[in-house]
Amino acid sequence: MRLFSLISTALCVGESGAWTGSARLRSPQSPQCVEAAEQKLPVLLERLRHSRRVRTPLASLGDVEAFCNEQFEDGLLAMAMHCTELGRTAKRKNSWNRGSWTPASVRVEAIEAEQISLCVGVKGRSGAQDEVVSAVLPLGGRCETADELRAALFSLAAEAGVGHVTAARLLSLPGSTDDWSLPDDLWLNETPNRRSVRQMFYDDLAGALQAAVGDVSCPRRMRVTITPPELNMEMDSYRVGTLLELVRHVALQLSESGFCG
Repeated sequence: MRLFSLISTALCVGESGAWTGSARLRSPQSPQCVEAAEQKLPVLLERLRHSRRVRTPLASLGDVEAFCNEQFEDGLLAMAMHCTELGRTAKRKNSWNRGSWTPASVRVEAIEAEQISLCVGVKGRSGAQDEVVSAVLPLGGRCETADELRAALFSLAAEAGVGHVTAARLLSLPGSTDDWSLPDDLWLNETPNRRSVRQMFYDDLAGALQAAVGDVSCPRRMRVTITPPELNMEMDSYRVGTLLELVRHVALQLSESGFCG
């Protein structure tokens, strides 16, 4: 009875064939509950990293400079304007005559552990010759790998107000860890799926819900939507059983972590 009072889950099949589970959850009442939940968070992400990562030192990543120049120039320019003296210089020179000194292009000259050296092209008044200036973009810390460089660039992009679409290009930074692709050997079209595959998704979902419930900024009513490739209630007993097994696993994990409803 505690299981069903903990997570009141209603499963239904809509026109799209998606199974939807809704649950009203209450945050734990003590810091110990939050700490216990954090200790139980799944290691799915680390397993994916282990299966796909190639840790490459920045010194051997010749493609990073080319990537930044070809795929991320507008993002670098925004970061340079916000995080270096370049933006203040442009503001000062344009205070009386707007557009008389406009940084318009940027190229990476060198990437070092703590900074990126930039070459910035500046457009002057109509008819004036373009100017080229140098700028140094500090990374806010020492970066030894492509992953660390990507994290630093993400932080600078957020600080400079770079749009999400532009910043998302950094996910493809050469040499960085692929944290979002699934392993190649899951064989997700198998029915039934292997227990290890099912458990990986169960742990991932349970961990996500634990983290969400522990975050006071999240709404108290949450919904998990799962869309299998097809679902025939009369024939797909394994898929229906998998969904029920998922609900059971999530409810037990939330109960053990102290998230009582």
